[in-house]
Amino acid sequence: MSRGLHEIVRAVAWSGAMVVVGCGAAPPPRPVSDFDLLFRDEGKEEEPEQQPVLDVIAVADTDFDGRSDLSLKGIRGGALYFTETRGHGLRRLDLEGGARLMDDVDPFGEPIVTASLPGALSTAGTSDRALWLSRREGPPGVAANAPAGPSIDRTELVDSGFLYWRSGDYLMRQPARGGPAIPVARARDTMRSEYTFASDGRSLYRASQKALFRAPLSGGAWQEVARLPPADRAWTIHPIAGKLYALSSRMLLRLDPEAPRARRLVALDGVPIGSIAVLGSALYYTTRQETGDVLWVTPKRGGASTPALKLEQLGAAPALDEAHAFFLTVDGRLVRASLTGGSRETLVVSDDVARALSAPEPYGYGPSASREDLRGSPALPELVAVDTTSVYWVDRAQRAALKLPKRGGSIEVLVRGLENPDKLAIDDLYVYLSDDGPGGTRLLRVDKMGGRPEVLARARVPAFHFSASGEALFWAADDDLFSLSREDGFRALPRLGSLLDRSMSHNVDCSFAARGGDVFYARCEDDWSSSLVVRRSGEQRALRILGAQHRHPARLAVDADAVYILEVGTKAGPRSRVSGRERFHCCSIWAAPR
Repeated sequence: MSRGLHEIVRAVAWSGAMVVVGCGAAPPPRPVSDFDLLFRDEGKEEEPEQQPVLDVIAVADTDFDGRSDLSLKGIRGGALYFTETRGHGLRRLDLEGGARLMDDVDPFGEPIVTASLPGALSTAGTSDRALWLSRREGPPGVAANAPAGPSIDRTELVDSGFLYWRSGDYLMRQPARGGPAIPVARARDTMRSEYTFASDGRSLYRASQKALFRAPLSGGAWQEVARLPPADRAWTIHPIAGKLYALSSRMLLRLDPEAPRARRLVALDGVPIGSIAVLGSALYYTTRQETGDVLWVTPKRGGASTPALKLEQLGAAPALDEAHAFFLTVDGRLVRASLTGGSRETLVVSDDVARALSAPEPYGYGPSASREDLRGSPALPELVAVDTTSVYWVDRAQRAALKLPKRGGSIEVLVRGLENPDKLAIDDLYVYLSDDGPGGTRLLRVDKMGGRPEVLARARVPAFHFSASGEALFWAADDDLFSLSREDGFRALPRLGSLLDRSMSHNVDCSFAARGGDVFYARCEDDWSSSLVVRRSGEQRALRILGAQHRHPARLAVDADAVYILEVGTKAGPRSRVSGRERFHCCSIWAAPR
């Protein structure tokens, strides 16, 4: 063998899987420009209008020190291998068999590696100066010998007769039977973070720390496949049985390319969306205008939006029934308006509430506080609800929860003496409230027919985020999830683990919803970073990521078909002349399959 070959430092082989690390002096030949590469980026990345949902197969639960109970090691032969901090040995998770946990495997066996050699190629052997590959039948031959010029940093993959390996900033490609190596793609991004690569025999995949891209094996521009939860290093991608598995040091995700995807239904630039609601086949949302708010309607399967009602400036998200919208204005009026744009009637003014409470002067929050107490978000507080006979609402100026027949009549006081109520919801029997006071936040329940309020939970959190579903109530306090049902009573639910990066900065304006035993949850951080929207299915620990990088998903609405996500965007500045508040890159509404 020629002494001019560059030294291959190490090759680790295990049943047809191989990683190679080498060294050399000279960098690879640089293409004329990155546009000359076989696999290339083209222009500015556009945000896609669709995103796949991601099933969570395994997740590490971390504590405040960042320590993990689960260490994901790699994938081989359709199985995930991992270790547990409190356990012993190496564990295996059978992916092709429905993610079934298998028995312990020998922890002292060969090391796990993730660069596989598919097809008819297998490892024949290595020397100190070359990597040898052969077919499963026939003599071995030299596949990569690094002739003068590029060094082999490590082998990436073998596919369709080509060997892909890294050299500096580039991914090189060389015929597996021997021949010249050429740079075909960038191996690092502009921040010098490395990409990883994989192939399913039809496409080449490239993964970064937060996204997955695909290009035809024949070459072309990278197209975004999925946004991924931000990781400490690039995700590794593993095509198995027609699905894609994305692996980080803390979680394993499964992506089905053929499954229904999340779709953007509404996209507005610089126009704040305050609320969303789904009713039948339509999705309703409100926008903030200079002279007031507007209620819009759009088909929930996609289509053009049309204005349904022009409203006064709202102090809370409106509640809808089949015929009417019930809404609170910033001056404390409760108004009923026909959804078809016909009649409009003021049911209550602030003086009516004061008389019902026998309180001559309002106390607590002023009339406009409901709009200003939004923690920097354009999303409106959820303080109004409606059932078949009555409308329920919170008057924050009078610190009270109230009830009124839908067609008007006498006001009934349900709860008085609240501190800072920030959410109201109902089921068939009860009214639920989250109330933030000096001693912490209380989750309250009161019978719709009246009676003494009951404190269900207390916590030192900015708010309880809760949702009533059927005969059960679900709520969240940071990463802790709870349920209260008439059949099973109080229960603490399994945590979502490191999907929602626990940190000392508590969640802000967290969005939360429940339906049919499924819980939908998102955390929005103080720094307005991108957030996950997660579904936890029923009594199981099954998790699904409905959106990996939503920009402040402040509200969720759920029906039998989908989850509707209000994405209020990121702070952009300067202050808006419409609201006097900071301007946002916003807003979007997404529909994700449940």
